[in-house]
Amino acid sequence: MTLLRESDGPVPARPEQVQSYMDAATEAARKGDAAGALTGWMGALKLLDRRAPQRVEVLRHLGTAHREAGDTAQADSYYRQSLELATQLADPVGMAHATNWIAVLAVHRGLLEEADAGLEHARALAREAGEHRLLGMIEQNRGVLASIRGDLDTAIVHYRAALDGFRAANDAAMIASVLNNVGLVAVELKRWEEAERSYTEAITTARAAGLLAIVNSVELNIGSFAARRAQWESVADSGARGIDIARLSRSRWREAEALRLKGMAAREQGRLDDAERDLTTAALLATEVEDRLLEAQVARELGELFCTGGRLGEARAALARALDMFQRMGASLDARRTETLLSELNSAARA
Repeated sequence: MTLLRESDGPVPARPEQVQSYMDAATEAARKGDAAGALTGWMGALKLLDRRAPQRVEVLRHLGTAHREAGDTAQADSYYRQSLELATQLADPVGMAHATNWIAVLAVHRGLLEEADAGLEHARALAREAGEHRLLGMIEQNRGVLASIRGDLDTAIVHYRAALDGFRAANDAAMIASVLNNVGLVAVELKRWEEAERSYTEAITTARAAGLLAIVNSVELNIGSFAARRAQWESVADSGARGIDIARLSRSRWREAEALRLKGMAAREQGRLDDAERDLTTAALLATEVEDRLLEAQVARELGELFCTGGRLGEARAALARALDMFQRMGASLDARRTETLLSELNSAARA
């Protein structure tokens, strides 16, 4: 299909063509093809009247396609257009969905208070509309928020609530997504067997359903899991596979996370030049896609790299920057780890 733009002018709506574009976009998104999804959703948008109710959904999916591609500003614009139209049409379901995704972007940007308020509002709208699947999605996002803040018990409560609903609905994509996050919390709690079970079920479910984007996300978290256990060959393998999948699906923010893992492994294996190249590229990508949490995490990894290489001034600056970012966004677990590293570096310098 040819990529269409809204500026190409009005075209009379043809329902079967609209549905064809939407089906193609949905299939592309399922396969992790961000470019194909963008083409499909934009094609559908082109055919719809500016106040067509279906446009609320199409605008929202366009936002998600841009988010997957790493274009956060465009994603935000489309989500807000979806919200505006849903509000005009008195569509509480559309309002709830758009509000939820705007909150997700706020999480990526490190605006946790804004994200918290947005998710609460989205939950109220979803309850009013009786949207149980959306409520599960919101519960999952609230779990992510709690996890970033270091409130792991609360995160698990949210994830279990979401998982129960998705299992009842036999929703493979959301089951795999929630299990992926359950694994993250289990790792933080050092429940290694629970983490392994969660990741195994998540990646098996995602692969069986052909959900490439979720497979990529689980792969990256498995790499982070291996890093916590100092299994650096496994970390390097996960990073390399993650880069391949991210580039295939043209997802810049997933590529940044994969490069972070690859750089960590290279550092721990003594390949410091390779590590600096990968981590520097990851830092640039994280900044471009406005993922502040990832940006801070990469800064911390660079700090550790500089320390390993004896570049103590650069190490101190990178760790201080990471700590400031973590503290500003309220990412307490990451802040504590970084503070410990910085304290150890300062103590060693005084010794």
